[in-house]
Amino acid sequence: MGSRRRSSIYPLSDVDLAAESLSSTHSARRDDPILPTFSPLDLFTWASFEVTMIVCQFAGFAHIFLVSHFYGRIVGGIKYDETPNYHGLFMTYGLVFFNGEAILAYRFMRNEAKILSKLVHATCHTLAISFFSAALAQIIHQKTLGGNQHVYTFHSWFGIAIMAAYIIQFLFGLFNYGLPGVPIEVRQALMPYHRTVGLALFGCSVAQVLLGHFSFLYLYRPPLVMSCYAFLDCDTHFDLIFNFSLLTLVVYALLVMVLVTKDSWKREKTPEELGLID
Repeated sequence: MGSRRRSSIYPLSDVDLAAESLSSTHSARRDDPILPTFSPLDLFTWASFEVTMIVCQFAGFAHIFLVSHFYGRIVGGIKYDETPNYHGLFMTYGLVFFNGEAILAYRFMRNEAKILSKLVHATCHTLAISFFSAALAQIIHQKTLGGNQHVYTFHSWFGIAIMAAYIIQFLFGLFNYGLPGVPIEVRQALMPYHRTVGLALFGCSVAQVLLGHFSFLYLYRPPLVMSCYAFLDCDTHFDLIFNFSLLTLVVYALLVMVLVTKDSWKREKTPEELGLID
């Protein structure tokens, strides 16, 4: 073929193989077999992508495990009426983990049909909204039972703004990219803004969750802070678990940003999308 698209991540992608198949008639005249070639740079790009994705996922699941152990076992457990533990845990699940996994859907599902990537993307965002909505309802319920004032801190203002913007962004993506009828030119023109807003919301969500964890520590558990956290010698390893949970959160967030902003790691169109095969 005169012009042939080669995958920037996988040197032996379906796109390349389909293109080679279409050129078989021309190559048959030369009695030499078609051997797909790739450079060391292709291999390095593929390997670096895979390693980054694996480390990112490890950090994400490690954070979920550590923060679940922290709120579920060390600081009193998940009690809907009595503590904000439920709130902190579910906000982390929604705003960080499922938000990040939704963003990565178009990276780790590189060779599947795009409709499947869209479905995973939308499902993760739906789970994120469900978790942070439940977390918001719990903290309102708990403060009402305790007779405490609502929505007076920067943390609460910032959180409500993020959740509102998140839902608007989700609805925008659903109607513009999930439903038929929108011209392709409009979708392409709006995509850079959709991506930029999504990444900005993810960054703000990570900052908000970090702020929430520290607010919980110093507002709700000051005895623990004064007795052992300040000296890193807690009997329950509360200090180490808390610190490592936040470190894994930061690593996960940074690697999500790296994975989705590197142009050479973008999802490649499938042969069906390119019209190379039926």
